[in-house]
Amino acid sequence: MSDVEVPRPSPFNALRTHLHLLRHASARSKGLSALCLLLAFSLLIAHALLLDIQQQRHEFRQTVELLLQNANSRLRSSELLQDEVGDIASNGHPAGRARIRELVQTATQTQPQLYFIGYQPLVEQAERTRFEREQAIRLGQPYAIRDYLHNQLNTWRDPAAWRMAPQRSRYLPLSMAEPGLASPDWREMGLDLLDDSVLSTSVNRALGHLQASSPTLLLRNGEWGLALFQTVYRIAPPSPVPMVRIEQAAGVVMQVLCLKPLLALPPSLEGRYTLQLLRRDNASDPGIIQLQRQKPDPAASRLDWLLPQLSYRASLNLPALPYDLLLSRQLRLERTTAAEAALCLLIALLPAYLLWVVLSLLEYNRQAREQIQDDIFREREYASVALRGISDAVVSIDTEQVIQYLNPAAEALLGCPPRNCCSVG
Repeated sequence: MSDVEVPRPSPFNALRTHLHLLRHASARSKGLSALCLLLAFSLLIAHALLLDIQQQRHEFRQTVELLLQNANSRLRSSELLQDEVGDIASNGHPAGRARIRELVQTATQTQPQLYFIGYQPLVEQAERTRFEREQAIRLGQPYAIRDYLHNQLNTWRDPAAWRMAPQRSRYLPLSMAEPGLASPDWREMGLDLLDDSVLSTSVNRALGHLQASSPTLLLRNGEWGLALFQTVYRIAPPSPVPMVRIEQAAGVVMQVLCLKPLLALPPSLEGRYTLQLLRRDNASDPGIIQLQRQKPDPAASRLDWLLPQLSYRASLNLPALPYDLLLSRQLRLERTTAAEAALCLLIALLPAYLLWVVLSLLEYNRQAREQIQDDIFREREYASVALRGISDAVVSIDTEQVIQYLNPAAEALLGCPPRNCCSVG
């Protein structure tokens, strides 16, 4: 007897059957599968967005810590430099100016925020002529103590706004500004700091309380700056009474800092954040100073405006500096790209496809059962009609010897109706 080979099912036939099964699925199965696809895709995209936002929040916190750490470190370096210049000035050494210049030249290599620093001595009215003559000899050009009539900006750019300072009991003229950025032809030389409408309040506060800071200033290079004042007294320690302490002052160490390098972010983070400087009190100031601005992203998604904006306001570790930093950032879809969205869609297709297959199989099995039941019913009807039409008697009994069926010929032969005979054992 030869073996019978069972034909192997063709993969193409199986695929054709599978596609036919999916194509003829009911609208309910297709709708549930589409709903599953939408739900799975939404969950995956929401998870990706949440991870993206959490990553940007973590990066924002790290940036805040880095910004404050760098800014406070630079401020501490500037404070130490100001203390050293004050110590040199208080000693009254004849070579003090040269020592300050040498110290500042060294500091400029490590302190990019330094715009200039110098010791400005207080000059009595009786010493004004001698002081102006000495400064003119040192600078090699005319020098005079002057006033400036300010406009709305805290700057000294208009040559027509300069006036000769009238007679006062004493002056605090700008006479030293190192390093070379403040060259001898610098137009601000001779400015009376005690009577300047922008700086006088800060100078008088420093004379009575040792240290003070100015409002924000618009520097010659077009950047925003800030002046720090530290008083040098003739008597150490000075009187605790501010009014008496003012009379004991010998001069002021004035240091101007550039705000942008002082509060600079690393180059890799520039353009990703908006950095502003806010004043805590109600003193006159140009307002909010914007040091950096978040650059627009040409490839940004239109959905970025739906994401939150992060902001953090912090104070710097310098009591004489009444300013706060405001760092902000508009979150963007940086890591949730179109490729990642496509990957989420492919992953979401898997459960939707499986649900489609399962529902199609269940529906196919249900239809198959209904078809089998219909076939059985039709076969029974056909058999019943056939048995009723033959002349032979047909009796059907079960295992309990109970009559279950009689055709008309059997009823006539036995002489009893079916409802009576079917219950006879």
